[in-house]
Amino acid sequence: MMNWPKQGFGVDLRALALLRIGIGATVTGDLLFRLTELTAHYCDSGVLPRELVFDWNSLFLSLHFFSGKWEIQLLLFLVSIFFGLKLIIGKDTRITTIILWVLTLSLHNRNLFVLQGGDDYLSLLLFWGIFLPWGKVWSFDARNADPLKSFGFSSLGSMGYILQICLMYVATGFHKVSAEWTTDWTALYFTFQLDQYANVFGKWLLNFPMLLKATTIFVLWLERVGWLLLVLPSSRFPFKSIGVVLFGSFHFMIGITMMIGIFPVIGCVALLGLLPPKLMDRISSSGTQKFLQTSTHKFRHIIADNFQIKFGEQKTATTSTETTMLEKRYLNGLIVCAIVFSIVWNIEDVTSARLMPNWIRETGVVFRLDQRWRMFSPDIKKDDGWFVMEARLKNGNMVDIFQDDGKLEFAKPESVLSHFKKARWRKFLDNWKENDEIQSGLPAYLCSEWNNAKTVEEQVDDLRIVFMEELLVDYQEQPVLSEKTLMTFTPN
Repeated sequence: MMNWPKQGFGVDLRALALLRIGIGATVTGDLLFRLTELTAHYCDSGVLPRELVFDWNSLFLSLHFFSGKWEIQLLLFLVSIFFGLKLIIGKDTRITTIILWVLTLSLHNRNLFVLQGGDDYLSLLLFWGIFLPWGKVWSFDARNADPLKSFGFSSLGSMGYILQICLMYVATGFHKVSAEWTTDWTALYFTFQLDQYANVFGKWLLNFPMLLKATTIFVLWLERVGWLLLVLPSSRFPFKSIGVVLFGSFHFMIGITMMIGIFPVIGCVALLGLLPPKLMDRISSSGTQKFLQTSTHKFRHIIADNFQIKFGEQKTATTSTETTMLEKRYLNGLIVCAIVFSIVWNIEDVTSARLMPNWIRETGVVFRLDQRWRMFSPDIKKDDGWFVMEARLKNGNMVDIFQDDGKLEFAKPESVLSHFKKARWRKFLDNWKENDEIQSGLPAYLCSEWNNAKTVEEQVDDLRIVFMEELLVDYQEQPVLSEKTLMTFTPN
């Protein structure tokens, strides 16, 4: 029991390397997907000009606020991608992690209304990565280092990383207090009824109501108590391995049944750092370690030969780069503060208590340590539907300017998921209809995009934004459909 903190919060350095690679790949991939909506979501000519963000909340800081032009936004995206790739290969790992964390917060703060739970999880994992030695192996930084005597590692940083994973699950679990989760067990039934989220496989599972009820119970208690498996000592029994498999399967099932952004991906990636030493020994002996080292070496020479970038030799652990004891104390103090803040914040969020003074809470918000794990809780979302952007053109024709073909239809689309184009558009529109402060940007952007591609006779004369709401009334009953006009707009 005396060794519990070391065993419970200990990690394998090779697993941390996989975590680093996974985080870097997730950041890079996410940036590439976001690039397709660069103007729409991040420029002043898009759906959210900077002044609307300033009016909504002044606590969020962002480098992306310096300019609303697409050229500056593209530059920031490319810089972020560069550091995402640097994290993957493990070059100047700690400073790269810090810079990538700052750039990620900057991107998120530019448009909060396209964010989902996976985005918050990603930024928090990057934060805790600052305090992890995830560049010790399988990286540029480790290419000339002396062989490690042991791959085991434990510190306050690894404790913070593991506790962050646990907090996400336990807070989500204890937010689930509605009857659909605790007594009726119909939460997954209502979730898969939502056309904005569920895909074909999720819809197919509606044919098995008893399975969905059993799975609802399993998910509830996995989140509430399953996190204990991740911190119990695993020297005699593989508690941590079982926890990784259970939560990994949980995220995999979410990913194949629903469209909710990067959450299933980052959920699986977060667990990579918890892979047990025995599994990492097998991965190392299977040739994966050699493959990673060879790939790193080749990539280094490709960069050096084509871009004339020289990579200095890695310094050994005895050089002046080693942190001093005083620096370690300050660093550990910062980690303890972050751990305490995260725990207290989640307790406040679950219980609605107020335990911290406002200045501490606001400081945490500035650094985006604030967390709200309320996925499909406390109540299950039951208002589903789709948008119709009904525009009257100057030639008298009626079109839907949100759809590529312009075809105006109020009837339910064959695929509501396809109607929203992408998960971030769905999230933005869902937030847009609930926040009056930001609503002026969307109609102006839609009309501008349409008008710029059309002749004078096909310009928008006026626009009506309609939400066709499907309200899920009760278990296994047909939803009630209603038409709601959210806004009318006349272009200048």
